[in-house]
Amino acid sequence: MNRRTIRAFALGILFSACAVSGIYYFTGIIPKTIDVGYAEKMLSEEGYTVLTESEHKTLIEKAEPEELAVQETKDKPDTQPEEKSVETAQQEKQVQPAVSVINITIESGMSPSEIAGILHQYNIIDDQGEFERYLIDTGFHTKIQLGTFELTDQMSFEQLAKVLTKS
Repeated sequence: MNRRTIRAFALGILFSACAVSGIYYFTGIIPKTIDVGYAEKMLSEEGYTVLTESEHKTLIEKAEPEELAVQETKDKPDTQPEEKSVETAQQEKQVQPAVSVINITIESGMSPSEIAGILHQYNIIDDQGEFERYLIDTGFHTKIQLGTFELTDQMSFEQLAKVLTKS
């Protein structure tokens, strides 16, 4: 680029900025100050209802008796929810997920992608690419040790990486 090109480019940017600011300030599309009437109009156009303070107080006073009636029904003792919670607790105890344990052997020359692929194959991790990126982003990919490791499907990426790096 030479001087003439840079000057022409700068002059074009200056002219564009002046044109945009002139349109913004002098067309009146956006008012310079927002008064109450304009705010009410804009809120009404958007579907909101504008109330004065006295109207708001009147609505609150009308709503209070209804809220008291709702609270009275909530305060009544009811034994059925307690029975249901005991039943659901028993069901939750019965449906505990089984933990998958796998022994994986890391051999010389295995890449983080291969290791992530094996873990994904045995359902230890859900996303092979995400685990590989985690190893690389955190620097664990350079610290992976050779050997056999016991891993579970309940381990987080951090826990898996710490086991694989023996750290």
